[in-house]
Amino acid sequence: MRSLAILTLNATGLTIWWSIVVKLNSLGLGLHRVQAACIPTNFRSRGLLDSLGFREEGYAKGYLRINDLWQDHVLYAKLAGE
Repeated sequence: MRSLAILTLNATGLTIWWSIVVKLNSLGLGLHRVQAACIPTNFRSRGLLDSLGFREEGYAKGYLRINDLWQDHVLYAKLAGE
């Protein structure tokens, strides 16, 4: 089983994030599933995930602590072959 963690980036890191996803795709790592999560009001990240073919899978309350506040996140995933 292979797993991979991608660092969390704010909206200013969208180009970097997109580059990471493209690079992962080209490495042929045999990943079955790639997951992502973003704050519901982060429309740039949500748009990027949509454009990369990720699908929304759910909503996680208090998912990640950012600046000492527990933030809700929208959960996305993309399976191999999608």
